[in-house]
Amino acid sequence: MNWKKEAENDLRCYMKRKASLNNLRDQILTLRLEQESIKACTADSDPVKGGGSKTEDRWIDNIVKTKRLSLAYSATRRIVALIEKGLDGITEVQKDFLTEFYIDRHDGHVERLMEKYHIETSQVYRIKDEALYYFTVTMYGIMEC
Repeated sequence: MNWKKEAENDLRCYMKRKASLNNLRDQILTLRLEQESIKACTADSDPVKGGGSKTEDRWIDNIVKTKRLSLAYSATRRIVALIEKGLDGITEVQKDFLTEFYIDRHDGHVERLMEKYHIETSQVYRIKDEALYYFTVTMYGIMEC
């Protein structure tokens, strides 16, 4: 495992993951509302060869989808919380560098950082690498001393 690549990927995907939490929550709510609207199984629909009725199949499909989305929501929420913990553990300057490089990257990000902090290109990359290291240590715990 390459810790640097993992941390960079986490930062690049942070905003998309955070946004997906709302979408997942809405999908789960919709499925739960559908569960309430699915009619109870009727006594006159006999299962064929041990299978369920169409209503039962719809109900089970809904339960499976809800459970899968709930698991995805929980996992995504944990990753977002870890990323936020990592970002909370570094300085504002370091956050600024990681935001410019990974979270909200636009053309000219290096030049913007150079101008904002009155530093040279090599210093921009050094500070970015240092920020990434401290972010990773804060997010995942100490990896090496």
